[in-house]
This record gives sequence, structure tokens and C-alpha cells, in this order.
Amino acid sequence: MAFLLQNIYGTEQDRVNCPFYFKIGACTYGERCSRLHNKPTESQTVIIMNMYHTPFTQYGPNSEPLFDPKLAQEHLDDFYEDVFLEMAQWGEIEEIYICRNLGDHLNGNCYIKFYEEEGAAKSLEACRGRYYGGRPIVAELSPVTDFREARCRQYDIGECNRGGFCNFMHLAEPSRALHSKLYDWQRKVQRKKRRQERKDRNKEKDKRERDGDDKQERERERERDRERERDRDRERGERDRERGERERERGERERERERERDRDGDHKRRDDRSKRRRTHNNNPNSNSNTNSNTNSHSNTNNNKEHEEDMRQDNFQPDLNEPIDPNDMQSDFNQ
Repeated sequence: MAFLLQNIYGTEQDRVNCPFYFKIGACTYGERCSRLHNKPTESQTVIIMNMYHTPFTQYGPNSEPLFDPKLAQEHLDDFYEDVFLEMAQWGEIEEIYICRNLGDHLNGNCYIKFYEEEGAAKSLEACRGRYYGGRPIVAELSPVTDFREARCRQYDIGECNRGGFCNFMHLAEPSRALHSKLYDWQRKVQRKKRRQERKDRNKEKDKRERDGDDKQERERERERDRERERDRDRERGERDRERGERERERGERERERERERDRDGDHKRRDDRSKRRRTHNNNPNSNSNTNSNTNSHSNTNNNKEHEEDMRQDNFQPDLNEPIDPNDMQSDFNQ
């Protein structure tokens, strides 16, 4: 069923969708048509309803045309050039079709087909609220993309017997010279535009490459800075360790000197005591007339000093040193 509907879509057998609107973008019945007019949301083609007021359909008395055919062609060329130059601002134009039918749904319709849908959308937005020749512009997207089915083949060969009220397009063609001139100009503009776009892309690419190179250079510089910082930290640590070792060595030397001074002081005190003892031994009767209490008190003080010195300095007496009898007597007397 779906395959059948797909095959008959837009044909006379389709009882749901209007085939004329699908092929031509316009319908004789307009909004009163019993079939659906599916208006596209995106298309390459923009249709402007009843835009061109063609002099080919204006006749005077005795059915004579009001305009000379040459003047009518110049009028068409001027209109074609106006539309082309205006619409070319929004995108590259593939073709412009102008209807010269007499029916209300086709009279003066102008179809502008772009190469890209983006150009059609921009031109449609630009036409909103504008006027041409004192009349408002009514534009919309058209479902027609293949105009071979929309053109009247009999009119193209000069054999259409329906006249201006034919439901297929009777197209008004601009002069060949104007057509070639406009499309040559567009090709040059598009080439220049594409060349500029390539330059911009190349500039952007070069900028990205430069930014990438700058980024890599900045990263390398940061890495070098980190290496230098690590080297400085390493050297700082080595200097701190050397300074600590020097401080420890200096402390050891200071302590060694303190110990040397202490040992020298101990030896000096022992020498002084030894000298005093030897002096006392050499003069045993020098103090015979001295008060016994004074001797006893002196010996007691000497013994106390001797014990205190031994206790503080951990003194070990020399067994070979001669003993003073008076010291022993003093000890016994105590």
C-alpha cells in the first residue's frame, strides 16, 4: 500500500494531494481546492506571486497590442535584471522563470531557483514586507524543482491552443545577451567569493597552525621552566645537605673542644692538688705549733674537697702515689 501511494503521489491518481500545486506551485482553485497543497518548509525555489505586470497581455482597441514587441522585450529584460541582481545577493541563482499566462494563479508569477536551499531561505526572509512597482511582494517557498514538468510543451513549440489560460507555464524569456551577461557576472562573483573563502580558510588554517605552534612552543618553554625549577630544587637540597653536614661537623668540633677544655681543667686541678700534697709532705713540722683544732678543720675541709672532686670528676686515685700520714691521722681523728 505504501509503495502504491509513493508511486501515485503528485499524479492525477492521487486523490489526497493536488497534482497541479505539486508540479507548478500554483492551483486554479487556490485555497478552495479539495486536495491538499503541501507547502514545503525547505526548498531551492522561491515563488513571488503576480509580480511581473506583463505588457504582452495588454491590448487596446481592435485587439491591437498596446506595446511594441521590441519595447515589451526591453521591459522584460529590465524586470529580469532587477530581480536577478536583487536575488543574487542571497545566493547563487540557477535559473529565473517568469510566467506570461493570463490565469490569475499564474499571471506574472516569478520563480527563482537557487543552487542551495540556504540561498532560497535568505531571499525569502529578505522579501518579507517589501514592495515592487508599488505592489506588495507575496513570496513563499515552492515545491517545484524540476520545471520540465511545469512548462507547457505545446507553447514551447508554438502550438498551444489554450492561449494564455493554459494551466501550464508559458514562460517569458529574456534576451540571450542579457542572460549571458548576468550569468557571466554571477560566475565571476562566485569565483571571487569562493577564492576569498579559500583565502579565509587558509588564513584560519594558518592561524590555527600558528596557534598550535605557539602552543607547542609555550608547552616546551613551560617544560624547560619546570626542568630549571627541578634543577634549582635539586641544587638547593644539595646545598642544604652540605650546610647541615658542615653544621654537624662544626658542632662536633665545638663539643670536642669543650671536652678538651674539661679534660684540661681536670688535669690542672689534679696537678694543683698534687702540688699541694707534695708541698705539705716536704714540710711536716711547719705547722707543729698550730692549733690542733685548726689542723683538724683544715684536714676535714681537704678531705671533703677531695671526695667532692672524686665524685664530680669520677676521679680514680693513683695507688702508686705516696700517702700523707697526716691525712690518715686526720681521718682516724675524725
